[in-house]
Amino acid sequence: PPPPPQLLPCQAVTMADAATFVPESVLKKRRTQDELKAKRAAAAVAARRKAKDARKEYFKRAEKYVKEYKQAERALVRQRRQAKATGNYFAEPQAKLALVVRIRGIMGVSP
Repeated sequence: PPPPPQLLPCQAVTMADAATFVPESVLKKRRTQDELKAKRAAAAVAARRKAKDARKEYFKRAEKYVKEYKQAERALVRQRRQAKATGNYFAEPQAKLALVVRIRGIMGVSP
């Protein structure tokens, strides 16, 4: 157990007061910890709300891309059908790929 608090001779303290005495530093620490706990709880609530909003935004963006891809696929089907109806051929679109190679010169002379 901690040592009893040092009292000045002019202070009159009963046994009940001495048993419930809490040093001021402990009270300050408790108050500070309570404030930090409240701040952390508020920050956690704000973070959850922000994450929820972000999830909604991600979902909307994904829906937009799905809609765009479906629209492109429908356009291809429509073009194939149109070409077939008029007796033409439909050339399928090919993947667009660019291969870039940088050729370095020798001894500072460009190739």
